Amino acid sequence: MRNRREGFTLIEMLVSILILSIGVIAGALCLSLALTCNLRANRIALATELAQNTIESQRSLGDLTTSTTNLGDARLPGGQIATLVSEYDVQLKLKRLRVTVSWTGTKGRQESVVLETIVSKRQKHVGG
Repeated sequence: MRNRREGFTLIEMLVSILILSIGVIAGALCLSLALTCNLRANRIALATELAQNTIESQRSLGDLTTSTTNLGDARLPGGQIATLVSEYDVQLKLKRLRVTVSWTGTKGRQESVVLETIVSKRQKHVGG
């Protein structure tokens, strides 16, 4: 009879460590990708909210103006809001309001959210 010891061989241990290492690296890569996607989604949501607020502000004032504003928000690095007002239908006194929120995304690429709407020219109320 052969005298055999119980346990794992060195080769079996190395193979199991290699498989475990591949799994840990894959998990870390998935986590990194998830965090990057979450950051981008948060930036898009914030930019959309800023664009909506700008449209509502322009509508409530009734005085539509074309402008560009730099943002000081660290959540949107290099952020900028550009508002463009153009004629849509002169007879109906309708104007097109286009708001673009742009920022520098990951890897230095420029990203943006654009919202556009049609606004009627407000008539000032006179009398009582």
